[in-house]
Amino acid sequence: LPEALQKIESLEKKYSIKVIATSEPLDIDTADPSVFLLRAFKYLIANQELLTIRRRAKEGARHAQESGRYLSRARFGYTNGTQAGGKRIIEIDESTAFIIRKIYRDYLSGIQPFIIHSEVRKLGFPLSGNSAIFRVLNNPLYAGLVRVCANGKYPEKLVPGMHKPIISESQYFRALEMIENGKRSMNSKPKEEFPLKGILQSP
Repeated sequence: LPEALQKIESLEKKYSIKVIATSEPLDIDTADPSVFLLRAFKYLIANQELLTIRRRAKEGARHAQESGRYLSRARFGYTNGTQAGGKRIIEIDESTAFIIRKIYRDYLSGIQPFIIHSEVRKLGFPLSGNSAIFRVLNNPLYAGLVRVCANGKYPEKLVPGMHKPIISESQYFRALEMIENGKRSMNSKPKEEFPLKGILQSP
């Protein structure tokens, strides 16, 4: 509401014009306080409708996610498809899904992520950066699960998806467990540069 009124005022001052709505008469006095009040009320109603639409969109998206539908663009390893009735669904892209399977298989066998990343990049894996492999390992989509985002009083959760999994749920959760164990291990190890940090104190 305040942004709309400020925009109208700035346009009128900058271009020496009178801004009116299609439902308002041409000879309306925009400086009249009653006109300001009427406009403010109309804009409030419009803003309330906008907020209602946004809430319905969020609720609709959450309902679709809870039913197992993945709403975003297909991730690497999948491609966008269409079900009967025109509803979108993601389908396994076998030309790239083998790379996802290799990432999980190699990580679970103990191969370091930077080595995995170097190998799969040669095979066509597009993601770059130190976290690229972990982004794949942390994505429940590959295990046939859909992450339902938190919304107000409703917490985040995982539900079975309508799409087919590339890897098994056990592989996904084992990978998560290994990532978590790795974080705890890193936090407990002293840095090589300062092996006695926190142990020796200077008087």
